[in-house]
Amino acid sequence: MDKTALVELLRSYPQKPRVGLLMFSSQIPGPRAPEHDQKIIFTAKTWEYLYGRGFEPEIILTSGLPDRHGLTGARYMGKQFELFEELGLRLTRYLRIGEEESTYTSESLLQLKPHILVGKDESPRYDIIVMISNSPHLLPSAAYAKHLIRKVRFVKLSSGDGHGVATGAELNTSYPKYLGRELLHYLAAMSFDRNGKFLDRLGYGEKLRALCRTREWPPISLPT
Repeated sequence: MDKTALVELLRSYPQKPRVGLLMFSSQIPGPRAPEHDQKIIFTAKTWEYLYGRGFEPEIILTSGLPDRHGLTGARYMGKQFELFEELGLRLTRYLRIGEEESTYTSESLLQLKPHILVGKDESPRYDIIVMISNSPHLLPSAAYAKHLIRKVRFVKLSSGDGHGVATGAELNTSYPKYLGRELLHYLAAMSFDRNGKFLDRLGYGEKLRALCRTREWPPISLPT
């Protein structure tokens, strides 16, 4: 889905829909991941595009992974988005911290569930959530969202093809291998990992948390 199709979808609702923008991070404490910064810019421009057409989307901040100073991924991204105020984009009051505990995609959705589905009756906070990430990663992300949070409609909005994350210092693999990794991730989400907890059973989350507690988030600078 592109932005034009997204606006057409939102305008098809009988009343102005409650919209959440959910960007999946490509950054952890340590070396800078340029693809992450590109996604931040893409998400801010998507917010601006929708706001300029009469909608008021909230930006849902997610991700734990505190660095050695205790700064979580969600709050790090919040600080990144706040810099757009200096460029005249008044989106700070639309930032919402959804969760600060997760280390990977399915765990993020599990931790977000109480923010998205509110109260004992699990009333949806949003009518539609726009997932933003690179195209290969959106495949497993959408599969997990379908299984884990059923009451809300999720749509995919691609920020790129994922070349930046595939060659990043953390993943350190070729682009074809990255595509294969995300395909396996998708197949897992559609079969044996429908509850989204397989990686945690392998101890992946705690290993990543321990690594991040020895590092710092990259410096934040004005987007270009």
